[in-house]
Amino acid sequence: MKYAIIAAGEGSRLQQEGVALPKPLVELDGRPMIRRLIDIFLNCGAEEICVIVNQEMREVQDYLRSLQLPVPLRIAVQSTPSSMHSMGVLAPWLRGGRFVLTTVDTIFAEAALRAYVEAFNADTEADDMMGVTDYVDDEKPLYVGVGPQGWIESFDDAPNGSPFISAGIYGLDDRAIDVLEDCLASGASRMRNFQRALLAAGLKLKAKPFGKVIDVDHASDIAVAKTLINENTNNHTNTITDTKTLRTFMQHIKDFNELEQALIQKGERKRAAIVWAQDATTRAAAARALEKGLIEAIFCGCRAEIEADEALMAHKDHITIVDAADGDDAAAKAVAMARRDEVDLIVKGMLNTDNILRAVLNKEQGILEKGAVLTHLTAASIPAYGKLLMLTDVAVIPYPNDDQRVAQVRYALDALRALGIAKPKVALIHCSEKVDARHFPFTGHYQTLKEQAEAGEFGECIIDGPFDVKVACNEAAMKKKHIPSPLEGYSDALIFPDIEAGNTFYKTITLFAGADMAGWVVGAKVPIMVPSRGDSVDSKYHSLLMSILNA
Repeated sequence: MKYAIIAAGEGSRLQQEGVALPKPLVELDGRPMIRRLIDIFLNCGAEEICVIVNQEMREVQDYLRSLQLPVPLRIAVQSTPSSMHSMGVLAPWLRGGRFVLTTVDTIFAEAALRAYVEAFNADTEADDMMGVTDYVDDEKPLYVGVGPQGWIESFDDAPNGSPFISAGIYGLDDRAIDVLEDCLASGASRMRNFQRALLAAGLKLKAKPFGKVIDVDHASDIAVAKTLINENTNNHTNTITDTKTLRTFMQHIKDFNELEQALIQKGERKRAAIVWAQDATTRAAAARALEKGLIEAIFCGCRAEIEADEALMAHKDHITIVDAADGDDAAAKAVAMARRDEVDLIVKGMLNTDNILRAVLNKEQGILEKGAVLTHLTAASIPAYGKLLMLTDVAVIPYPNDDQRVAQVRYALDALRALGIAKPKVALIHCSEKVDARHFPFTGHYQTLKEQAEAGEFGECIIDGPFDVKVACNEAAMKKKHIPSPLEGYSDALIFPDIEAGNTFYKTITLFAGADMAGWVVGAKVPIMVPSRGDSVDSKYHSLLMSILNA
């Protein structure tokens, strides 16, 4: 693959702020930034590198010509009015396949570009792939509207509800160059207009999250860029590298209807082992998922009930029935299938949660991941809140210890990222905003969690607390108490100190706030849906949707 660098800017702002060196030669990690970028490209398998510099930057021209690289280095010397025009100068060299282009002052983690290139090479559906970030560093950001599965829907000068802006990294091909040449011929300028023209031409563009990206425009940006590089050198990556997150990346899903539509558009059936579906509500939830094309249903037990259910039998081509003597036998068979990688999730029907978890936790035949913590997640859709709110743990762990709470945070973050939230906001819940390790030891651990988040151990996220629920979820309450927090009173997840607090909140919002709920158990080899036997069809279906998303 070819790589291209636009380094034709004048760097006038840096000069005015006392930086004597031309921008491409400013050192960030003991190397000029242009050499660092070239080295990253080489490490990502560059077959040829093309660079444009302006006519006044003779030092940069001389530096590039002095380099001895293992691949061809093409150097264009021309002053241009915009980055789009600079790309036009490089365009004849870039034809003949896919290529990656960026500007010299775009600073990111090497691992982020490597993941980007791998995704671009592997994606046969997308014509082009644009790097995006939720870290707003640009003075005039270009907001990127991202739909299901990462497809780009718009490029906007103003905020559009998407968390992403353009990161200034472009994966393109010959058809993009054709569009570029049309833009130049029409008198258009600026890269954002070129990107809009790609959409207008009908090309399929996909977004790829990059984590933090820094534009070095001012002298103060140099220190920020060095910090980013040092953080990643010390293995504190801030890219979204979890494979499940990348696979399920989509626009921020705010309710169960949006989730259903996103899963339908994804067009993938998950294999669901449904245990002892003796009750009509479990069967109805499964029938709805079958109708929407979301699951292949493997019913464990209750053959007579399944075969007598007309709604299920309408989808019999996607149904398998495994005979079982009773609920315990059905649970054991479902867990065995999960252990053999024959199912993607397990759904509890008309049996106690203890029965199914006993099979999951069986030391010899169970499916608890080594070193994992089994815990429960809930997604709540509260009419007055405007987005899904994640809760832990209302059903499994009575009093989490420190290690269990760390696991709860990680699981909640995974689920939020699967919903398309690139930088989740997590609130640590207590009855007040004060740390009191003497009377409430968990508040002391809250401080540790915040430090771990600040060090990058949880990836891109915000973790803050202790807060009461009202402060965590209401900006006005936060401001009234004069509490500064990046959560801004709009948290995505609440980490409760124990099952009593979490379960009380769960029951309260369902009774008094009309909340729709979804719950599932994480930490095992596959998600396990464990609704109450008295839950409604809607609640069980929503739980099934969340389990499918996280499978």
